[in-house]
Amino acid sequence: GTCVLLNVELDSPSPEEPPRITVRGARPLAEVHSAAQMLLTLEIDRAEALHELAALLPGGAPGRGEVRARLRTGTTAEPLLRLGRDFQLDGELVEQIAGIAGVHHVSLTARRAAGHLRLVA
Repeated sequence: GTCVLLNVELDSPSPEEPPRITVRGARPLAEVHSAAQMLLTLEIDRAEALHELAALLPGGAPGRGEVRARLRTGTTAEPLLRLGRDFQLDGELVEQIAGIAGVHHVSLTARRAAGHLRLVA
């Protein structure tokens, strides 16, 4: 009954054969969720929507969930606000936020961490 993230390998030996998928590992989603850095982006065209958004955003681990909002003011330079980086973000929250009047183009993505690999000659 646990949802998991699968690490798989896709192999396509020839165009005539169907591709083969080999499962190389699995991790519970709860474990992945706590390790992932998430980015929530959205657009706001009503001031009242900011208050509703603030009431919905749950606190989380430091640096794990960033929220950025573009304020649709109708001017050429519409401000982009970072509302914070310490939120607990998930799909259910995105659905709730998308239901706020005046909030548009809500998107939740995982942020790629900076690589710690170096090219060595």
